[in-house]
Amino acid sequence: MFSGAAFILWIALPILAWVFRRRFSFVGRNTWLVYIVTVIASSLLFVGAVWLVDAELEHALYKFDLDGDRSFSDFEMTPEAEEAMRRFTTDTGRSFALIVAAPVTFVWVSLWFLALSAGSWVIARLRGSSNENQAEEGGCQ
Repeated sequence: MFSGAAFILWIALPILAWVFRRRFSFVGRNTWLVYIVTVIASSLLFVGAVWLVDAELEHALYKFDLDGDRSFSDFEMTPEAEEAMRRFTTDTGRSFALIVAAPVTFVWVSLWFLALSAGSWVIARLRGSSNENQAEEGGCQ
């Protein structure tokens, strides 16, 4: 549950940082500072989300440990316990989260910042040409 929310926040964090960058007076118009902080925060959020997934899978597995010794005897190995054990032990992606987090986040944040920057540039150009057209129309009258 919390891991899903953390991954959704990881997806949305570059957009949120871009939108709210003007609200932080110490940043000003320095987009690079926002970019660097967003990459670092998103990387940490990615690792934290993976850690939460690991904790949730481990909790789901050890619900089937009836005697609490953190090992499974034959009578504890139900089909549900086997499925929980398979889900906990076969996800190698969680093992590589520390290695993968920074490059994946760097690419993700870079793509969003480039797209949002291009969109802002296009909007500024459209507003500029709209203001020029209004000035020309006003000057002709």
